[in-house]
Amino acid sequence: MKFTTLNYLIMNDFYVNVRLKVVWQFKDFPHYKITRDKQIINSKTQKILIYNQRGYFIGNRYIKKKDINKFVEKIPITQYCPFSNNTIKL
Repeated sequence: MKFTTLNYLIMNDFYVNVRLKVVWQFKDFPHYKITRDKQIINSKTQKILIYNQRGYFIGNRYIKKKDINKFVEKIPITQYCPFSNNTIKL
């Protein structure tokens, strides 16, 4: 019984949940978030973007690392809620 349980655990994938505090988001793509230590995360797919030679592929565009500040905004404290008449403070 122990051997089958161990074999079952080896054949399955293991996942680790990591919580990262995000500060910025892209203006055109709000589901791409940036942490304080400059990691870019796609919040739809829950994946961290890989840095290529000089930049990142975000959406269908290639954005250079030095030009990212033009496309980034700080995440707003309040956001519009479609199910309510007012905004929600985060």
